[in-house]
Amino acid sequence: GLAVASNPSHGSAVVFDDSGTMKIRYTLPATYGVITSDSFTYTTTSDGGAATVNISITDTSSGTDILVDETAVSLARSGTAEISHTFVVVANDTCTAGCKNIAIVDTPNTGTTSINENAGSITWTLAAGAALVSPVTFTYDTDNPNTTNPDTDSKALVTINITGSDILNPDAETIYRYSTTAVTNYDIDVLTNDTCAVDCAGLAIASGPGTGNGTADVVTVDGKQVIRYNLADGTTTPSSDVTITYTTTAQSTAATLTISFDTNADKLATGTISIDNRVGWVEVTGSIDLDTATGVTCDGTADCAGITIVTQPTHGTDITVNQTDKTLTYTLAASVEEHIEADSFQYTTDASHAGEIVTVNVSINPSDKLTTDDPSATSRTGRDAFTRVVDVLANDECADACGGLAVATDPSHGSAVVFTDTADNNKQKVRYT
Repeated sequence: GLAVASNPSHGSAVVFDDSGTMKIRYTLPATYGVITSDSFTYTTTSDGGAATVNISITDTSSGTDILVDETAVSLARSGTAEISHTFVVVANDTCTAGCKNIAIVDTPNTGTTSINENAGSITWTLAAGAALVSPVTFTYDTDNPNTTNPDTDSKALVTINITGSDILNPDAETIYRYSTTAVTNYDIDVLTNDTCAVDCAGLAIASGPGTGNGTADVVTVDGKQVIRYNLADGTTTPSSDVTITYTTTAQSTAATLTISFDTNADKLATGTISIDNRVGWVEVTGSIDLDTATGVTCDGTADCAGITIVTQPTHGTDITVNQTDKTLTYTLAASVEEHIEADSFQYTTDASHAGEIVTVNVSINPSDKLTTDDPSATSRTGRDAFTRVVDVLANDECADACGGLAVATDPSHGSAVVFTDTADNNKQKVRYT
């Protein structure tokens, strides 16, 4: 009843009959790496416990390993998926010294490596999402590489060529259109939902949009390729969906862009808010009502819903939006102690015609707020003439920059003259004499 209870870690153990005597044959197959010991256990029918056999292995290899460059392999990568390849690097090497302790010498220019010493192999892996680089190269050596053989080096080269293919997914876009108004330069980012193995370069229109359905071109916006769609003014809105197909350099199988139209669109227009008078640093407000604004039509079911401020004003506070009344209110706070005559902001709605974003220009008519000056007393000796310079604007609120300083009423006894003080940033002041 002799039997192997637990197998060895590296080799194999088999019970056999040697001319009537039951024995166990241990075999260590051809392998690479340093293996100095192994063990297994055995039992018999009449003995409930297992005994251990410890095997000591002495490596008698010597000399040097002749390492040969690996034949380059080609791998295909779909999108940015993980890819890997295992090279049994010692298969074409002459392992006179046993090809022990395989090690990476020059790391790969992308990806990672792992070594299986016993199998004599190196596995290279490029993680999902990592940028594609081709070719990939790295080198390896062993404990005793040959350095004198004219056909080899002290290290061997591994080369991987990678061909990437983009994964292009279907796209759908709804364009809101008001009446037969032109759809101008409507940009669609079809690549945003694609997996770009090689940056989805070479975006190209394969087919569409078809006669009478507008035009489509590929343009670059902010460094990214998009499909730009145009539909001329006065053209009838297509009665069915418009189909455009596109490819990239690394994907010849076309993906489909489906454009549908919704004619319940808001027609927006550039607007104006006029604030008649800002005296000094007082807070001022002004509003625009989209229901009554010139050129704006909150049409059909769209009704200017979902008003969104795209760009806030430079000087005013964030725009207050009243979705119910469809009003946008601009506020210039009292804390803005500057000469402000103009400002602007941009807005859109959920169903704006062709996704248009429009500007509201804010005009402000400022006026200065002047405050009585009461300079400290001045000493005069007898009846001697004297002068006194008064910075009369220092305590004023110069909403209109306090330009054109002038004396309105002359003093009863002396004289008052406006002058430019070049020693004080060319400020206008009054000299009393």
